[in-house]
Amino acid sequence: MLSALGQGKPTARFLGPGTHLHSKAVASAAGRYGGLDSVRGDIGGAYEMSGKKTGDENLSYVHGACGVPLIGSTIGDLLDFIVERNPDNEALVSCHQNLRYTYRHLQDVCNRFARGLIACGVMKGDRVGIWSPNYAEWVITQFATAKIGAILVNINPAYRAQELEYALRQSGCATLIIAPPFKTSDYASLLREVCPEVDGCEAGQLSAKRLPLLRTVIGFGAQDVQGAYHWDEVMSKADAIAPELLLERQRSLEFDEAINLQYTSGTTGFPKGATLSHHSIVNNAFFIGEAMRFTEHDRLCIPVPFYHCFGMVLGNLACVTHGAAMVIPAEVFDARKPLEAVANERCTALHADRHHGRIALPGRGNEAGQHKDAHGRGNDLLRHDRNLARLIPDFAR
Repeated sequence: MLSALGQGKPTARFLGPGTHLHSKAVASAAGRYGGLDSVRGDIGGAYEMSGKKTGDENLSYVHGACGVPLIGSTIGDLLDFIVERNPDNEALVSCHQNLRYTYRHLQDVCNRFARGLIACGVMKGDRVGIWSPNYAEWVITQFATAKIGAILVNINPAYRAQELEYALRQSGCATLIIAPPFKTSDYASLLREVCPEVDGCEAGQLSAKRLPLLRTVIGFGAQDVQGAYHWDEVMSKADAIAPELLLERQRSLEFDEAINLQYTSGTTGFPKGATLSHHSIVNNAFFIGEAMRFTEHDRLCIPVPFYHCFGMVLGNLACVTHGAAMVIPAEVFDARKPLEAVANERCTALHADRHHGRIALPGRGNEAGQHKDAHGRGNDLLRHDRNLARLIPDFAR
């Protein structure tokens, strides 16, 4: 089922709902050079992916029956592909920060931060931790690290010093990005409890006894952390890295390489780190978006935490795979904020779980007003509230 056509242009064919065999190189190239274009929608008969030869043709994968082929693309290539299709669509709205990004703008900012990270010495395979509630910077970091092949380590923003130390040591983080103080969490102060050496070092030169692999700390927002770069400094450092160097790094990545490390809750012992690849989370996100019938006209309100798969994969990436908009209502869950975001931002979808059961359903009365959504499918503002529907008897009366 795998054939090479022309000069260095291998082609993989997926013949309907049967068993599929495809080359690692072909699938990677297809995601990079246009294979995604045919993935959306119903696919019947043969589906073909073709592109430049990028790896070893002898490495192949086999997977079972499915009607829609899996996407063979890195996260960075996926973002670039969607930007070319929907450059002026709104990609990200952070309500509490009053920030808005089109897909083109988001790509530019992610590329610049990625180049800044390279300038700070972040290498492919390095662990980059992010310890923060939901901010636009979280999303930018998610895509910037993916473009340079750094493994993003999701750190629960509710962690205290001991838990932080465990996660940083266990994951081998070389870089840590921290949010400004929020409620009872002063992230810089908590970090100092673990590595007081940060106060006496130059940015990027940390040498801590308890965290020997941690070298660089980056703070964003309204804070000035001694011994750390500020976000704006990292963005300025991007000037030293040519865009071509970022593109070269991005093209060196394979879709089945590790790109994300998420920790379990630790309720039955110490948290366990689960290592995820581009391939696993891109396809998880894509098929969630398909199940929710997302298109580039949708807008998803995401009050669930980004450090969890629900937020960063089923939320952020599910939107990006379909060119939809990510809407962040607040730093953390607040029952009123998602309602305001849904109404003000005309969201067509809302993520929530059992712990968010006190949300009243917008669009189930006069609260959000009568509205015909972009799909013309009725008067309700929200059209994707499946997670909440089974909870309606508990809180909607």
